[in-house]
Amino acid sequence: MEGEIQPAPQGLEPLSTRDKALRVALSSLIGAVIGVVIAEVVANSLIEISLTYAFAIIFGVAFILLGIVLGWRIWTGIEDPIRRWFLMGLALMVFVSGICCFFLQENWFSQISPGAKVPMYALLGISLAFSLAFSLTEFVNLGVCDTCCSTNFRENPLLANKIQVFVIFGGTMIMGMVFGLMFGLMDVEDDNAAHPKLRQNLITSLILGSVLGTLIGFVNEWLRLRQVAQYRPLSPQNPAPVPTGYDDI
Repeated sequence: MEGEIQPAPQGLEPLSTRDKALRVALSSLIGAVIGVVIAEVVANSLIEISLTYAFAIIFGVAFILLGIVLGWRIWTGIEDPIRRWFLMGLALMVFVSGICCFFLQENWFSQISPGAKVPMYALLGISLAFSLAFSLTEFVNLGVCDTCCSTNFRENPLLANKIQVFVIFGGTMIMGMVFGLMFGLMDVEDDNAAHPKLRQNLITSLILGSVLGTLIGFVNEWLRLRQVAQYRPLSPQNPAPVPTGYDDI
């Protein structure tokens, strides 16, 4: 049954409580750092898209192309209708975010009220955070952690089940939505030369990013410990393969 402590597989030994606590603490710390990075990237990207022609064009075209590519890959590569339409919704969100980049450029569409831009900023924040989370999980899934984690990464994969992936994607998308809403509601793009709104938005985003990132890292490691990371190898020459389940998503 799920949650029961099973006998240690051959070649493995149970993790001690101290080891588990250290892993949870490390995962929470890494989550906080990633949350701060996402907050910084989203906040600065939104201000550059609002004020700079080049960034508005680059982000707009990039999101439109990314949405098209994601939609094509999902439509041709996923057969399950529920998963297909859910992921197609994410691809459409990215595509629409690209279009929003052009409407958020204040010098092109100055007649749009700040209140009407708030949902656009929220949508764009979600897409930015989703893109960062997607890139990160793809790097992990490709095995870039092998160089630093040696064989332990294969016995105890960082993404062990679908719930972990949903937690990471869902958490980062909520984080991006919060950052986008704050940016729009504070009307940062119309800040004065002293930039008090920009500073307040950055500080608040960094605090929220670190808190939410810590929570996501904690939950991710807790789920990982319940799934596959209950044991560690007695010998590097005697690994116990555990399927990650990430490729099934």
